[in-house]
Amino acid sequence: MPSATTGSKGVGAAHYLRVGLAGLVLSLGFAPHAAQAQAGTAACKRDLFVLDSTLRNALRDLEAAGQATDEAKCAAYRKHIDVMRQASKTFARCTTGRERQENVAQMDGSVADFEVLIRARCAKP
Repeated sequence: MPSATTGSKGVGAAHYLRVGLAGLVLSLGFAPHAAQAQAGTAACKRDLFVLDSTLRNALRDLEAAGQATDEAKCAAYRKHIDVMRQASKTFARCTTGRERQENVAQMDGSVADFEVLIRARCAKP
């Protein structure tokens, strides 16, 4: 996945959308397994379960934004960033080891990519 420093204004929004969608798909695959492997609390198991639903909804919203106006796309990108930041915090708190490392890195990378996209395509940051 490209980092925030490698993004350019010439890279299309579709690329960032695909990157974000890929991150969501990967995260959805890890969330249920992380909950089972988690040696932590019932609260973390619940939070990971809820996060799975939240990520699925975010994926649906991003897909819908693909055909929307630029303003609606930018709003969806900002919402996506909020979801990914929350997901990163949840994964950091509720998973361990390699899964934690991979999930947090995926979420943080997605945030960075969408921040680049917003700076390049949207009127207000």
